[in-house]
Amino acid sequence: MSRTLLLGLDGATFSILDPLMETGVMPFLKAFAADGVRAELLSTPNPQTAQAWPSMITGRSPGNSGIFDFVRFESRKDGPYLTVTDSRDLRSETIWSIAGRGNRTVTTLNFYGMHPPRPIPGYSVSGFIPFRHLKSAVYPPDLYDRMKALPSFNAKELAMDLDLEKKCINGLPQEEYEGWIALHMRREQQWFELLRHLMLSDPTDLTAIVFDGVDKLQHLCWRFLDPALFPSSPSNWETHVRKLCLDYFRQLDGFLSEIVRLGGGDQRTLLVSDHGFGASTEVFYVNVWLHDHGYLHWTENNALDAGESLMVNRMKNQVLFLDWKKTAAYALTPSSNGIFINCAKDDNASGVRPDQYEEFRMRLIESLLDFKDPLTGEPVVKQVRTREQAYPGIQTQLAPDLLLTLRDGGFVSVLNSECPLKQRSEPVGTHRPEGIFIARGAGIKSRMAAGPLSILDVAPTVLFSLDVPIPEDFEGRLPTHIFAQSFLAAHPPRSAQPPQRAMAAGAPAAAQVGSDDLAEAAIFDQLKALGYIE
Repeated sequence: MSRTLLLGLDGATFSILDPLMETGVMPFLKAFAADGVRAELLSTPNPQTAQAWPSMITGRSPGNSGIFDFVRFESRKDGPYLTVTDSRDLRSETIWSIAGRGNRTVTTLNFYGMHPPRPIPGYSVSGFIPFRHLKSAVYPPDLYDRMKALPSFNAKELAMDLDLEKKCINGLPQEEYEGWIALHMRREQQWFELLRHLMLSDPTDLTAIVFDGVDKLQHLCWRFLDPALFPSSPSNWETHVRKLCLDYFRQLDGFLSEIVRLGGGDQRTLLVSDHGFGASTEVFYVNVWLHDHGYLHWTENNALDAGESLMVNRMKNQVLFLDWKKTAAYALTPSSNGIFINCAKDDNASGVRPDQYEEFRMRLIESLLDFKDPLTGEPVVKQVRTREQAYPGIQTQLAPDLLLTLRDGGFVSVLNSECPLKQRSEPVGTHRPEGIFIARGAGIKSRMAAGPLSILDVAPTVLFSLDVPIPEDFEGRLPTHIFAQSFLAAHPPRSAQPPQRAMAAGAPAAAQVGSDDLAEAAIFDQLKALGYIE
């Protein structure tokens, strides 16, 4: 058994990393990728953090893991009620606990959905937590005291500070770009130093971390990073911002180099991202389109979106702005890229009757696909999948009724506007399905470009690297073709029956994990600031 490193770069894409490797910004990554196997890593049906990381670490698609978005919708008499998703919503076992049952120790830092923490044989600090609640996201609890003792510890920067993070989404004046990029460089430095402390003081069999500054920089600074968009004659300010972005990636390359060195000469390393990235050039106001076609009705107090960005913190709760007695279909968050159908609970209730549901849904799909850009005549919605198509599994009923894929790969907006489609004044970064997978170490082939892998294949690969049997209910498959045949012959993969699930479909998560309403409220604010809800 070799120690295993799982290094996550949130939103990393080869379209950005390859030029950085070739121009000398990331020399370690260039050598690392050349020595091992590289492949595209295809994300979840909706390539988005809240779906993708949980699916990666469970080997189960959202239809079985149970997490589709940053928030979960509950149907009530007065309309949907939103709560933040967390570890209690995860219905599939993580590789952390599977490794633990296999007598392996684990360190996992900054992964989404690990709060409230569950006991594991090692260390856990959840990501996506407001700094005031960081202490409650740490396992074991005494790890927090060790974190505080680190010379550079700053809870406000290690975790997430609402006032700081929302700047990138609402837009920054030119003079604030430098400070904002520097903040994320300091934040990554803290995560790195915490990981280094744990690797030196108590190394574990599996060491995993997510660096999420990649995603943050690409959202705000895509036009400075994408060679195709950076101007041939940039201004001094544009040149300076690009230099700052390159400094971030240069620092990240150094962190990756040191982590691999600390892991020792016999470990296997997997470098992965939850999704890729690309440019978004327009905003599709899906609820405006639904209203224009008679599917949705606003309340009288719903104001128009005065800005062009779908990522604006301006609503306390989107559900307050819809007339639920008249609304048949609606979208609640940009991050879901989904439409829910308001189904009538009985003959006297408002909404779509059960016997009319299939016909209604098919008519809605056809109308969405028929929506054309009035300037070009081209379809705006590239694909519409039903929840059974996009999210098959035991949790399908929790998913949106429809999943939309837009032509520019962006997120929808759920705000009101004077028209359903607007062009942006300049491109911004948004998610794409094609993430990255790079692997190197004992038994892994060298200098191989493999075909695309699924994000679900990461979990069985990690367990195989740890010599832990792979549960038979994994949807992901071990990519045996990336390993040398002699290694596979000496270390044949093993399978295992999955344990009895303590969390049945739709049941509440384990009771021993506590709840913190204040923490949930803070996370809600964070999600709004980052644009995942509006």
